[in-house]
Amino acid sequence: MSVAVTSKGGWLVGAKSYTGNPYEGHTLAEQMKQVVNLIGNKVSEAHVDMGYRGHDYEGAITVRVDKRQRGRTPRPLWRWRKKTGN
Repeated sequence: MSVAVTSKGGWLVGAKSYTGNPYEGHTLAEQMKQVVNLIGNKVSEAHVDMGYRGHDYEGAITVRVDKRQRGRTPRPLWRWRKKTGN
């Protein structure tokens, strides 16, 4: 299953289910296509977990894959990721 949510407020903007157990990186292109179809070209960046390393997405949206760098994330990016929309 692949789920897309917003950074502010955690709004669900897309969800897809897949048969079997596909590699997450191979599902990203389809998920991004669904998000663009549902909300248009309002997305500029996508933040994904380490399961999406080696993804197959090639498009206008910048994909940022999380890294194992505890305490080394640039402060503005860390704050942006932690936004709750309140």
